Amino acid sequence: MVGHARDGREAVKLAISLEPDVVLMDLDMPLVDGIEATKAIRRSLPARVAILTASPLPEDALRARAAGAEAYLTKGCSAPEVVEAVVELAVSGDPRRKEVTRGEREVREAFAGLPHDLLQFRARLAH
Repeated sequence: MVGHARDGREAVKLAISLEPDVVLMDLDMPLVDGIEATKAIRRSLPARVAILTASPLPEDALRARAAGAEAYLTKGCSAPEVVEAVVELAVSGDPRRKEVTRGEREVREAFAGLPHDLLQFRARLAH
């Protein structure tokens, strides 16, 4: 499932509502930034968080990691790199979610069409 939020507050509400395995979000969002949104999501859900941001600053990566993000990608990375990070978080699993029965191959196949979708999504973010 995929959800789209306009700001950090909406991202937290949407994540709690959808209960995704992986959340991909920016650091720089209105109302609630990505650091605070990551903390709120991690307090409420076992979802894994990946940050996709324009900031290449090591201190931002450290703050994201301290907040609970498990991946940190800069917006210059390729769509396949984003997909690989999301898939890696999805298949590496959380012991609290052992009921997931899909194997790694099935998850990778499910994400196969995403590079094109992510390129379109990235283009929308740029505008």
